[in-house]
Amino acid sequence: MKETPLVSIGIPTYNRPDGLFRTIKHIASQTYRNVEIVISNNASPNPIVAALLAKCAELDPRIKVTNQPENLGILKNFQYVLNQSTADYFMWAADDDEWDPRFIETCVEHMLTHDVGTVMPGFMRHNRALGVKGPAQLPKMTGQNRHGDVMAFYQTTPHSMFYGLHRKSTIEWFGAASSDLADDEYFLVRQMLEHGILTLPETVLYVAGIEDAKYQVKLPKEADDRYFFQGRRLLHFARLFLESSHLTDLQKLELMQKVVMTKISFILNFESEMRDPAQFALARMLYVFLAQLDVKHLPIYINLMAQTNQALKAQAEQHSMAEAA
Repeated sequence: MKETPLVSIGIPTYNRPDGLFRTIKHIASQTYRNVEIVISNNASPNPIVAALLAKCAELDPRIKVTNQPENLGILKNFQYVLNQSTADYFMWAADDDEWDPRFIETCVEHMLTHDVGTVMPGFMRHNRALGVKGPAQLPKMTGQNRHGDVMAFYQTTPHSMFYGLHRKSTIEWFGAASSDLADDEYFLVRQMLEHGILTLPETVLYVAGIEDAKYQVKLPKEADDRYFFQGRRLLHFARLFLESSHLTDLQKLELMQKVVMTKISFILNFESEMRDPAQFALARMLYVFLAQLDVKHLPIYINLMAQTNQALKAQAEQHSMAEAA
């Protein structure tokens, strides 16, 4: 008989009854039956949401509902469903996405046979407002080449990998993380480095939904203090790389270069209207500099600087001894 450990599915929702009902139908009809479905209604003003959840919980005892008395914010609602889950395996389910009935079954099968923290099948993106649906790029990852996996992630940055199946023990830190740490990019890179992620790009079992015709990359709300906000994020990435036992010193430099370039490209692509021309020009110059920088040569430069510094120090000491004599 197949091993069927309990899986927790956390559904954070807010004021989207149609999408929520679609999500519950997809999750409740999974071929993998040993699940608990933890739903947090983030104080939705539409009364249909609470009524819908009450009826669903009545029909399916696996569903556990919390109607928050006041809005927690997006992050805390995601953290709430994680912290309320009781299984060893966990996944988030958004109220605008869709799943093949075999999604959880497939993820569990691979999780039980691979020593990784996350399993993510291939997926598609569906902009319902525009009626556009197409495949998303998901790099092939085995969880064995940690540096290679992170570099591959930054080729397409498929943030929807956040919605894969996780070993809960590897992501419990997220349940109390601050806003500058609880970022899906940092979450995924940390998971790749510390525990490994297995992807199944050829097995398309998930649809990342988009409801807004004007959708673009979600910007942090700290718009007026964005440099400092991004600076804190960069420090977290730097610490993550420095402390990793899976990376060489050169690989740490390469990954930090990639992260900084990604943050600057974010500025260039999405923040031009909120920056003065001098800031924007500086960001462009810095991006060009980093793009042309070959970090493989940095250790040579650092070594030469150290040797030069030692030679100058020795020369100064000899000069001092000569003067004393």
